[in-house]
Amino acid sequence: MFANIRRAIRAAFYGPESITSAASARLFSAGVETQAGLTVDTETALGYSAVLAAVRCLSETVAMLPLHLYRRSIEAGKKHIEHAVDHPLYALLHDAPNPEQTSYEFREAFVASLIVYGNAYAEIVRDRFGNIKSLWPIWSRTAQPSAGVSPPQAP
Repeated sequence: MFANIRRAIRAAFYGPESITSAASARLFSAGVETQAGLTVDTETALGYSAVLAAVRCLSETVAMLPLHLYRRSIEAGKKHIEHAVDHPLYALLHDAPNPEQTSYEFREAFVASLIVYGNAYAEIVRDRFGNIKSLWPIWSRTAQPSAGVSPPQAP
């Protein structure tokens, strides 16, 4: 594992390797072969209680931190930062992003996904006026991010 990280850092300084090279394939592969000959990927790692405990400890700790929404403003030529409790997204982010989860549960799942899969995604549900009504977590393993794709419009 550290060899892959070392290779990536080396590539940042000395230029990237070819995407078809064996080192790149190992870096971005589904699993890493250990010296014992076993392949360890995300699913097998999560089968160990120590890995689960570490992910849980980190995600719960981050989720319990206070979440504040701030607004930047300039008054009389001075920059100000203030709590934006009247912002339309404040209740979603601070209280409950959807009817089935609290803010804590949503953020815990989001951080766990970041730790395990390297990304976290949420579906944004809007009303007919375009206002954000809820955020629903999406399982990162099956998500396919794409830029510039707008959701289908209702007829």
